[in-house]
Amino acid sequence: MVFWSILCAVVALIGLGLLTTGIALNDMDTMWMVFVGFFLFVTFVICTLLFWKQARLLHQMFKGKNLLAHWIYSKEKAVLHAEGEKSRRGKMNLVLWLIIAGFVVFFSLLFVLFGKMDEEETLLFLSIMGGVLLICGIAAWFAPIIAERKMKRSVPEVFVGETAAWAFGEFDIWKSAMTRFKNASLKHIESPEEEIFGAGAARKIEIVYEQMQRYGYQERTVLIPVPVGKEKEAEEVVRRILEANSAGL
Repeated sequence: MVFWSILCAVVALIGLGLLTTGIALNDMDTMWMVFVGFFLFVTFVICTLLFWKQARLLHQMFKGKNLLAHWIYSKEKAVLHAEGEKSRRGKMNLVLWLIIAGFVVFFSLLFVLFGKMDEEETLLFLSIMGGVLLICGIAAWFAPIIAERKMKRSVPEVFVGETAAWAFGEFDIWKSAMTRFKNASLKHIESPEEEIFGAGAARKIEIVYEQMQRYGYQERTVLIPVPVGKEKEAEEVVRRILEANSAGL
C-alpha cells in the first residue's frame, strides 16, 4: 500500500508539472498540457490519499489495533485455499465477462445497423470494440491466476478487523468512501469445492460488500476459512463486524 501511495504521489506531481507548465506557456498549442495535467493531478491526489489511508489502517491492524482475529494456517492449507479461490474467482469472472460480451455485441449491432458509418469506419469501430472485449477477457483469465500465485507466496495468515481484513496476502476494506458494506455471516462449508477452499476447516466467515468500479458498484465477497477450534471466536468476530458496520445499512 505504501508503494502505491508513493507511485500515485509521483504521478500527481507529474500532473502538477504539466498543469503549471501549460499555464505558464499560455499557448493554444499547450492547452492539452493543462487538461491532462489537471486530470492527472486531481485523480492521483485522490488515489494517494486513498492508498495512504489503507496503508495506515493495515499498519494499525498488524499492530493489533481494532484487530478481532489473527489466525495462522499451515502452508499446505494455504495452498489449498489459493487453489479453491482461483476456481471460484475464475467462474465469477467468466460470468462477468459473458455479461460484458453481451452488452458489447448488442450495442455494436445497434451502431452498425443504425449508425451512419461507412465501411472503413464500421471496421474501425468493430476493431475497437473487439479490442476492448479481448482486453477484458485477458484480464478475467489472468486475474485469478495472479491472485493464486500471490496467495501461495504470502505468509499463510489472516488479520480480521472491524472494517477490513488481510487474508493470504490480499487486503479488503469494506468501510470507506469507495465501498458499501452489505453483510457478514458465519457459514458451514458444504460443497466439495468449498472443502478445497476451506483447507480442512468446517466453517467460513463470509463478508459481502460493494466496491466502486468504473461502471458503478460491484459486489465482492471475502471468504475466510475458520481454523478448527476457533468457531466461538469466529462467531464473536462476525458479531463485532456487524455491530461496527450496521449503522450504514
